[in-house]
Amino acid sequence: MPELRKHYFLDHWVIISEKRGKRPDLNKKTASINKNKAIDKTCFFCMGNENLTPPEIYSIKKNNKWLIRVVNNPFPAVETKIRNKIQLKKSSLSPLLNSKTAYGYHEVIIDSNKHNKNLEDYPKEHLKQLFDVFIKRIAKISKEKNIGYVGIFKNHKKEAGASIPHSHCQLIAYNEFPEKISEEIKTSKKFKSCIYCKILAMESKSPRLCFKNKTFIAFAPFASQFPYEITFLPKRHASSIIDLNSKELADLADLLKKTLQKLKKLDAAYNFYLHNFPENKKYHFHLKITPRITTLGGFELETGTIINTILPENAAKFYKK
Repeated sequence: MPELRKHYFLDHWVIISEKRGKRPDLNKKTASINKNKAIDKTCFFCMGNENLTPPEIYSIKKNNKWLIRVVNNPFPAVETKIRNKIQLKKSSLSPLLNSKTAYGYHEVIIDSNKHNKNLEDYPKEHLKQLFDVFIKRIAKISKEKNIGYVGIFKNHKKEAGASIPHSHCQLIAYNEFPEKISEEIKTSKKFKSCIYCKILAMESKSPRLCFKNKTFIAFAPFASQFPYEITFLPKRHASSIIDLNSKELADLADLLKKTLQKLKKLDAAYNFYLHNFPENKKYHFHLKITPRITTLGGFELETGTIINTILPENAAKFYKK
């Protein structure tokens, strides 16, 4: 049974999930890394291998063939079947030992029905459809009583945490609110108005601006932690991807596709993830991509201070050229 364990005295939570460690690493199988073929018979996520995954939860289809498919993760970090066992447990050994069952949902969103295609290879309409899937799953799961946060992310390549090379995103919803976003909200309250709206106004005219269109901008943050890190912000204040209209989703898809095409030239591993908080209308939704070109060393792990080897202004030049 997966467990949430709290740091002795800091408000840091860790998910302990041994089941998650048993997931297969198909990166080790040569056949599964061969991206020259559209279908790989050994890949769980390829069309025709639907029997190798848990039952389908949701899908988008065209001509009776799925384009995007959602299933439960067979090696979940959190469990749904333990709803009645999620109370905080204080150890009798010490008041410093606090834990609770890691309740929630862990889903796989298979965003490509071709083994040899990644998101940047699809038209932007496909990316918009993917956002529509995100919205439907977030809207449904966030209504659950014991869910603290719904996170959606993508790990591209093994260096970014992907154990299966076939393109996919993941959703993890769990019974805690992430400290990182909680800190964002707490700190932003020091400002009278939305701090992200102020950042938007500033970065729209800065040398760190990478792309823009009618409803979105994409920029390399002033204090980027990773080489070629990029943030996408809607020009209209919206707390969640759920609040975006069709035009805004299409514009986000347009900028995301342009960015991923640039990263493909670097052959870079990357993570992308949503910062999303539909319950707090003062929050400003954004999407981030963090390329995984460098590896964190001892100094970063000790201090939490990251050494970035690419000037954000130069990262912006790379995206714009």
